[in-house]
Amino acid sequence: MQDPWGMSGPDFVRLYLVGLAVVVLFALAVRLFVRLGGNRSGQGAGAISQPLTSNEVAYLAGGSARVAEAAVARLIGAGLLHPSRGGNVSAVGDAGGAGVTDAVDRTVLTDVTRFGRRSIRVLVDRTRRSDAVREVGVGLADKGLLVEGSSARGRAWIGVLPIVVLFAAGVVRWANGLSEDRPVGWLSLLLVLTIAVAWLAWSRLRKPAGRLTRRGDEALREAAGRGADPVALRGFDAFPDPAVRAVLVPMAPPRGRRGPLGRRAAGVGAGYGAGYGVYTASSCGSSTSSCSSSSSSCGGGSSCGGGGGCGG
Repeated sequence: MQDPWGMSGPDFVRLYLVGLAVVVLFALAVRLFVRLGGNRSGQGAGAISQPLTSNEVAYLAGGSARVAEAAVARLIGAGLLHPSRGGNVSAVGDAGGAGVTDAVDRTVLTDVTRFGRRSIRVLVDRTRRSDAVREVGVGLADKGLLVEGSSARGRAWIGVLPIVVLFAAGVVRWANGLSEDRPVGWLSLLLVLTIAVAWLAWSRLRKPAGRLTRRGDEALREAAGRGADPVALRGFDAFPDPAVRAVLVPMAPPRGRRGPLGRRAAGVGAGYGAGYGVYTASSCGSSTSSCSSSSSSCGGGSSCGGGGGCGG
């Protein structure tokens, strides 16, 4: 009986194994391309033309929630937001974002002004979902510093498609072998293996969505070396005033919700108090409503006149 396709069963199995190795290598190459930072404009290599903004550093270091945290901290440091011991912030004056040019800062101020007083946790959560923060992520993806979601899904299809084609050829051969009562045991095992490889490749190729590319890693390290905003790098934990920090840190999102990034910028950042000159421990709240002299939980008798001063 003539061999189907002019090829014996063992020869087809050997050829299938070679094909499986090739498509796996192709999928790995696609994933490496994504990791290296290929982007929609095709500018996946080379030096970054402009320094990263504070918002971009925050997004790379901790995702969308970190951008919101950095904005809240900046506005407190500038004296435009006032934190209170209950975990809320209120706007100082009726600016409502007027005169503030940064889109994320303006989003925060507008939200707080609208409600008069806002829970820090709710404020961070709402801000991280805003269009202003979303645009920061889109801009980083355009620069090849962050893997954009739709791009990752498209490349996942590109990486998996050859595996699907190989599997289809194997299924046709397997069905042909069954119809002619030929042994298909080894081919059956290879088909099961191909399904597992396809699933693994798909999951790994989609996983980088929202993660830093290699260029993103380098850009973040460079920004940290230049003394970037400490809160952008490390979150509320890095706010220079301990009294205010005691209010902000408990209100920060749990670590698992800080954003899509699996990495942190912990331990990096120079100029610990840079950019927060207005809101210092000595001015953590002069009003009786925000800082009680009888409170023992505010920490540090010198923070608010004669009492404990936990940032309001």
